Amino acid sequence: SFIAKHLNQFPSWLKIVCTVRSSMVDISRMMPFHKICLDNTGADEHLIKDLSDYIASCMKANPKIFSKIHNRNKMKKSLTTKLTSFLVSRANGSFLYVKLVLDFIERGSLVI
Repeated sequence: SFIAKHLNQFPSWLKIVCTVRSSMVDISRMMPFHKICLDNTGADEHLIKDLSDYIASCMKANPKIFSKIHNRNKMKKSLTTKLTSFLVSRANGSFLYVKLVLDFIERGSLVI
């Protein structure tokens, strides 16, 4: 790859952010970078917390999502906790997945 060939020519002050698809992780092993995995929720508790915090902030910032979830259900806290847990497990580290599901709930395309 380009980065592997020219890495020694980059100035020391230059910080590189390099992303690699999960299926091509072998490429990153050759490079002397600090590695952070953004889609391994089993290994990184911070990712689970970040996703949970994101869901909570979306529900708080957008009353439509919150009301669509709770209008039909009486056990509000329990349902919010269950939905958050479900989304975190299904998202597998993808904030985009969570955003899209919450958008569908807000628009009424997905009924809970």
